[in-house]
Amino acid sequence: MSASPAAGPPRLALEVWGHDYGRIAATAEAADALGFAALYYGESPGPLNLETWTVLAGLAERTSALRIGPVIANLLPGYRSFPLFARQVHALAAISGGRLDLRTGTGAASSFARPWWQPAGVEYPDRATRRDVLDEWLAALHHLWSRPEAPFSGRHVRFDAGALGLDPPVPRPPITVAATGPASMRIAARHADVWEASYLTAAEFVALGRRFDEIAAGRARPVLRSLEVDAVTAGTAADRRRLEKRFLAERGPAGRAALAKALKGTGDELAARLAGYRAAGADQLVIAAVDPHDPSTLETLADAAAGWFPLGRKP
Repeated sequence: MSASPAAGPPRLALEVWGHDYGRIAATAEAADALGFAALYYGESPGPLNLETWTVLAGLAERTSALRIGPVIANLLPGYRSFPLFARQVHALAAISGGRLDLRTGTGAASSFARPWWQPAGVEYPDRATRRDVLDEWLAALHHLWSRPEAPFSGRHVRFDAGALGLDPPVPRPPITVAATGPASMRIAARHADVWEASYLTAAEFVALGRRFDEIAAGRARPVLRSLEVDAVTAGTAADRRRLEKRFLAERGPAGRAALAKALKGTGDELAARLAGYRAAGADQLVIAAVDPHDPSTLETLADAAAGWFPLGRKP
């Protein structure tokens, strides 16, 4: 049984990293109250974050409507086995009352990601191998929910589904696959409920969406579309200048080009940018704000989104 997201009002989600659980939980509660659709928490083996699935379980207990999930679940056999991954997904789906979004992809380029993973003793394979693992693990996950009594046997995964003990029954969480290249987009077309791209202008998102349409042609059920975007915005001009300086310092030589594509400003300017992404076909925007813990940033985004990404604010 699947909990695939249905086409409907567009959604605004928040991306959060960090290792201060108190701040993370407070941000999740604020996002829940402001009506954001989801909060996604990062995963890495190092100091960028706490252990992701443990934090998400805590956030599930602290929120009521907010959907939760990893920014990207890294499907690295050296980090977690498939049975552990399946049990993590099942447990969080149960704990959250069905509010889990399972988000994954092939991961960052090897030159960028290996310095994260290899010092922790985790092999980071080449992209072709990561694609093979992603494809098979997602096929195995679909198998667990659609044929729970049948064994599964592949190149990377073999198991007796009944032995994994996924009880009590819960709907399969919707699956998001981040993909921009043709081979990865084919995996998204086969397995995903939501296809996601990152850091594109509205025009670039339209162009990539056309390529995805060609790859996914013939699929019986439509795939929703998500876009991850940077945001450098706050309630006052002084705060926006401060965040812009921080953004440029963190991004280094690529900062100016990234800033040109980021959501900026406030009020009508910010609302117009959001409207442009909605017109480009985004069913969800995942906001990677410079400081997602800043209440001014969250409130500014929520106010600007009200007309284009309707929010379910709590009274």
